[in-house]
Amino acid sequence: MKMVLVLLTLFYLLLAACEDLRTGAMDLRLFTGFTVFALLLSVIMHDNISYRLSGCLPGAFLLLVAIGTKEQIGKGDALVVMSLGFSAGLAEIMKILFAAWTGAFVTAVFLLIRRKKNKRFAFIPFLAVAYYLTLFSGLYGGLQ
Repeated sequence: MKMVLVLLTLFYLLLAACEDLRTGAMDLRLFTGFTVFALLLSVIMHDNISYRLSGCLPGAFLLLVAIGTKEQIGKGDALVVMSLGFSAGLAEIMKILFAAWTGAFVTAVFLLIRRKKNKRFAFIPFLAVAYYLTLFSGLYGGLQ
């Protein structure tokens, strides 16, 4: 059952990344569908719901930052982090966020060097790649 949740998360992130790249926004139906299905799977697996909910905390914090900064960070990005945190748990979402922010930082530096100021870019693809890398490193030992 855990593998079903991992595969569902991979598929969700792929769809969310494509949507973010295509439109610059997040479809709330996709977020809602994933979140409901992930919650149902967690209940069926008799998973530790409090651990899953603690994974939502970084996303909730980002949502507050998005609201407070008039969406300098998108609300859709925060919602994806919340749902990904629910799926992965607190420890894993912190690893994923570190990897995603590192990738976004490198991209931002590259854009600044190329003199492309005020260039906005989609963040969800960075989350997707970071999730894939975290999952891959966890499956094969990785740097732990």
